[in-house]
Amino acid sequence: MKKWIFLISIFILSIPPIQAASGNVLYIHGDGVAVVERQKDFPYSPSSCPFEIEWEAKIENWNGNGLIYILHVSVDGRTVAFEYGRGWDGTKIYSVVDGYSSPHNVDVTKWHKYMIKIYENKIEFYIDEEKVDEYNITVTKVDGYISAGAYTGSNSFDLYIDNIEERGCSIRMTEDFEDGSDNYFVDNSGNPIHVPEDRIEIKSTESTLAAPIPGISIIVSVLLLLFMRDKK
Repeated sequence: MKKWIFLISIFILSIPPIQAASGNVLYIHGDGVAVVERQKDFPYSPSSCPFEIEWEAKIENWNGNGLIYILHVSVDGRTVAFEYGRGWDGTKIYSVVDGYSSPHNVDVTKWHKYMIKIYENKIEFYIDEEKVDEYNITVTKVDGYISAGAYTGSNSFDLYIDNIEERGCSIRMTEDFEDGSDNYFVDNSGNPIHVPEDRIEIKSTESTLAAPIPGISIIVSVLLLLFMRDKK
């Protein structure tokens, strides 16, 4: 009996994480300039509480000599972003604040969650909920300008974005594209800003970050306890 309990425990532990259900994502096919933008007239001051912007993303079929934005936000007119491409330390992800950057080794062909958190005296960068960088900088306002993609013609790529969340003292916006439309990357009138329009679409695809099997740790713990009891 104890042999079977042990073997079942090992088998369960060897099962890979399952993916969340398939769903819609925003797809940007970059063959030159290809970008989505959010232009909202709402300068936000992080003096009372921080501004947070996050989404999940992956990149496939990248080829080029420049950098593309995975997540970009304008802060006091300065660039704050996760960028990917050929930078000063090779082809990597870079966390960037106003020309200063730090490299990070991340497999961009897999889904990761990217977040930028902006305080009045610092900016923090997170990948998969782990802080990877921090810049001490005075922030007056977060401009209503957020984007992803490439503004130059030196890159080709496929960028996928999902599960957007924007948070602040009095704001919380989400977009998962499940209704088949993009209600986030828009102008003040609610019109999508997709440039060029024919290379940006909502696609159905395997979704986002891997999720563990529900209750797996409890199941394994019980089986191992039974194994140890029989062993005695």
